[in-house]
Amino acid sequence: MLENEAGVDMRKKFRLRLYNGSTDKINLEIKEKQCGFTGKSVCEVSLNECENLIKHLPPKMYDTRKPLNLLRINMISACFFPRLIVEYERKAFVHNVGNVRITFDKDIKASKCYTDFTEPEVRGLFPVLPQGLHVLEIKYDQLLPEHIAQLLEIGNLRQTSFSKYYLGRLAVQGDYV
Repeated sequence: MLENEAGVDMRKKFRLRLYNGSTDKINLEIKEKQCGFTGKSVCEVSLNECENLIKHLPPKMYDTRKPLNLLRINMISACFFPRLIVEYERKAFVHNVGNVRITFDKDIKASKCYTDFTEPEVRGLFPVLPQGLHVLEIKYDQLLPEHIAQLLEIGNLRQTSFSKYYLGRLAVQGDYV
């Protein structure tokens, strides 16, 4: 969280992700930022592996999945462990040219009850944004097609960084919203 606040250019964020509250597919993601660019490594983890991570138990050594190996190193050397659940509704649109992803996130909430991650109901959810405020994200690899760029020229929009995790940490501490 402090790296985000300080604007540190090189940083890594590990996150477990599931979709629509289902534990049928759980991903471990490493999101890296460097020189204004973002990259992501992803691997699937089992429900058992996920529950072990939530209990602060590092993955086994020499797993063939690179994200799990990197998480193991960070859990042991830098005391990484889960801190927060961020939950939100997302509507996503994809355009294959330029690998454009446009998402609208709403009803963003956070909870420090991270042990509830695989439970149907998460306790202690705090709103991250004021009611009715949504987040529009536009991501693309190298090219934003002109027709999409023109559609997105709405008034005085400006590019900014936004971290649901960072604002979630502030919200659960009572420092935001």
